[in-house]
Amino acid sequence: MSVRLLLQIYLYRNGFLSVSADEFARGIISARWSANPQIDSLPEIIVIWLPLEKYINAVALWLWDDVIVAPRITAFLASCLLLVAFFFVVRDLFDSERVAIVATVLLAFTPWFVWLSGTPMLEIYFLALFWAGLWFLVVWLRERRPHYWLWGGLLLLLTSITHIQSWILINVVNLLSSVVGIKLLRQRKYAEASRLLGFFILNNLFILFFISSEYFLTGKFLGILSAHTAYSIWFYKGYDVPIWDKFAYYPRIVEENMLVMSWVFGLFGLAVIFLEKRNLYWRFYLLMLAVVSLSVYSAFNTLSGPPSAAPGRYSLLYSMLWIPYVAFSLERLFVWGRWANRRTVQIGLMTLSLGLLMVMSWANIRQVIDFPQGMRTEPVAAGRYVEQVLDTWGMDETPQYLLEANAWEFLAVQLTARHYEAMILDRPFDLFNRDAPSMLLQSREEVKEWLENERVILVVLRNEELKAYVETQGLLTPEDDFGGWTVYRFNP
Repeated sequence: MSVRLLLQIYLYRNGFLSVSADEFARGIISARWSANPQIDSLPEIIVIWLPLEKYINAVALWLWDDVIVAPRITAFLASCLLLVAFFFVVRDLFDSERVAIVATVLLAFTPWFVWLSGTPMLEIYFLALFWAGLWFLVVWLRERRPHYWLWGGLLLLLTSITHIQSWILINVVNLLSSVVGIKLLRQRKYAEASRLLGFFILNNLFILFFISSEYFLTGKFLGILSAHTAYSIWFYKGYDVPIWDKFAYYPRIVEENMLVMSWVFGLFGLAVIFLEKRNLYWRFYLLMLAVVSLSVYSAFNTLSGPPSAAPGRYSLLYSMLWIPYVAFSLERLFVWGRWANRRTVQIGLMTLSLGLLMVMSWANIRQVIDFPQGMRTEPVAAGRYVEQVLDTWGMDETPQYLLEANAWEFLAVQLTARHYEAMILDRPFDLFNRDAPSMLLQSREEVKEWLENERVILVVLRNEELKAYVETQGLLTPEDDFGGWTVYRFNP
């Protein structure tokens, strides 16, 4: 765990803050709720970003009042929970602690796992809850431990309140588990079958609430997804590609984000499992979950559009579902080495197994260091500067600041500047047209009157042409620059 923490600190010190702008947009939502906690209204719950992550990071801000650090601590803690839950699921499905240990080591250095452990994307939270719920379910299905079905259902219920993506995954788990339910009915174990049915209902409670509430409010089923579809289609310039390419989008992402060696030794592990013919249902459970869910996601993509923010993150789930088979093959090589009669074969196979684990881990670490750059640290610094200036004013007299909004980095400035009610944009915000002309391009007299009426004291700009223009008007004096984000003082 200390190695993982050091790796996250290394990434943070080298400028890794996020994989997209989404973390900052949701950060603003969490910070607002943290400053003014209240029971959300129905329209505030029925949105594309489900509320649980907001509450988690809002509470974290009560404990550590830093809008950058606090959410990343929760993401790291969620990743620790995810590792633990992953270990137990693999151990119990494969009946082997060795397989679970190898799989956990491989996951710990998987690039998208490391990156998402250091930034508050929804995936790390919903996957932590999902794998924890899956473990309780697996234990109950195999051993019928009292109340484990209930704990599993509750954890998957929480999962469903974290990310809409989880809804398909949860119900694929229900589908696969119904095989056990049918067996229970045939054996006339109605009490146990009813508990499994209770598990199915419990983990779908929020999904049913969401769908019915949205229909009550709008008259549509899952209408909120239409906004995502519209933006994705616009982002991908119409997304006019053959339907097969649409279907293959997610499988292609998975293929691109996994090592070739992982594919090779994962297939080898599957072949060994098939030849051994022991506990096939449980050992193939993760593979079935991967195939069915990926097929459903791919089918949905033919009707909508792919994600615009860090699409590679969607590969993490399928890396997790595949890694146990890679680990199984390495464990089997090691065991065969121990069983070998000849000393040279014994040493050779055991060395090969450990060597492959080290090579795969090192290959992943090399990719981890080449992290995706979502937001730079410079707009964060600009935002903190604005916060310091506004903090010098009393609560009742806090002036406003103007922020350029033609690049998504403005969200980093807005988040870290806090004082969310004191921010105004330099242009009407249009999701589909961020190149709308700035109101600062009006005449000098109009700009002066506008800024005075809005009680603006600071202006934060990034576009070089816009900065060059406003500087010729003599209304703004540059105070500091942060990687291209210049903070100006308004001189009425």
